Amino acid sequence: MESVQFKQLIQKTFDSVANGYDCDALRFFPASARHLANYLSPAAGEHILDVATGTGAVALAVAHQQPLARITAVDFSQHMLSQARAKAERDEISNIQFLTAEMPGLGDLPSDNYDAACCGFGIFFLEDMVEGMQQIATRLRPGGRLVISSFHEPSFSPLVELFVQRIERYGIEPPKMMWKRIASEEAVSKLFQNAGFTAVRTQKKDVSYFLKDVDEWWSFLWNAGFRGLLSQLSEDDLIRFRNEHLTEMGIHLTEQGLFLRVETLYGLGYTRPSPS
Repeated sequence: MESVQFKQLIQKTFDSVANGYDCDALRFFPASARHLANYLSPAAGEHILDVATGTGAVALAVAHQQPLARITAVDFSQHMLSQARAKAERDEISNIQFLTAEMPGLGDLPSDNYDAACCGFGIFFLEDMVEGMQQIATRLRPGGRLVISSFHEPSFSPLVELFVQRIERYGIEPPKMMWKRIASEEAVSKLFQNAGFTAVRTQKKDVSYFLKDVDEWWSFLWNAGFRGLLSQLSEDDLIRFRNEHLTEMGIHLTEQGLFLRVETLYGLGYTRPSPS
């Protein structure tokens, strides 16, 4: 699939899942956002850029941790941004500005303007991740820091593999899982270094949990990026696929529920300080 088509597919998918993106089945998003905010360690008075904010999980976590920081949160999905603004209003958070901007170029965001930046589960959607990281770096002041998150290799296994195998039988070819390009601490470190960041550190957190039943697994699929694949099925095939897939998921159901392995990776790096 060409890069332009892939970008359009991603945008369409995220627009379509925005209303359900904060469902309980996807609770690893707020959990990992809190870890990212801790790793970012925002200080009072800092201006922070949150790239690919989605429904605002990271921006909100940073705002809750440091209400005296200023946060600019950007995304290319208007539907996602609408959800983020509603959540900020609900939580009576007023130190976040939500704007439309698209990676990797980031539109008209000013250079040398932010003390820190973050990107939760967004960098790996870019074909050229180094370019995306460098574009963020240009928006940071000298010595500014960037924190990103991705997934560690064992995440979502074996459930997603079973989903992929099943949907391929319907003649649908899933795109490559882009996150697997940075699915290790070594790969995350190399990405930062290739983009020119220094003092790079990585960290791994386990945010796994049990889904209560196979229906919650379906909620996980339907309200995440997998919707783009499911929407390619006809109405009859979607019903048949759901019945077949949830039957095979039942084999993995335990008394505790359906185990969803989610291991998150975090990378931290700094732009080079100004020459003295």
